[in-house]
Amino acid sequence: MFDHKVVVKLTDGSVIKGFGELFFPTEKSFELMNLENKMSSIDLEKVFAVFFVKDFDGNPNRDRTRVTGVIRSYSHGKPVEVTLANGEKIRGKTLGERGNADLGMFLHPIDPADNNQNIYFPFTSIGKIESIPDPEKSGVKKPLHPALRR
Repeated sequence: MFDHKVVVKLTDGSVIKGFGELFFPTEKSFELMNLENKMSSIDLEKVFAVFFVKDFDGNPNRDRTRVTGVIRSYSHGKPVEVTLANGEKIRGKTLGERGNADLGMFLHPIDPADNNQNIYFPFTSIGKIESIPDPEKSGVKKPLHPALRR
């Protein structure tokens, strides 16, 4: 049932690691089985970000704006750079920067070396979103939204 390794960063700075499923941002919460095999209900209003990861260790010091291998190819999605409220920048593809019901957005990192397979950000965690050129070509970033509604 819980097929995905998930790392949840809450707005208070705490981190919960465990196993979960994909969820809809319109839901108020989602279920997570932590590493001690205890079930938790995660309130989406308290979430800073949800990372669907390859492994729980990862590399928090990794530059997520740099691509270190062959670009991941997705049939859908707009390449963007997301600047989080804490200043961290992550590049990936999204199906829409306005997300689901203006609650948040999912981002697929374009770098295959990234530990993240999919990331959910509530819009309250995002400082700005900029379109980026095709990662295999150079170009100038264009702002999508000068500021997002909070």
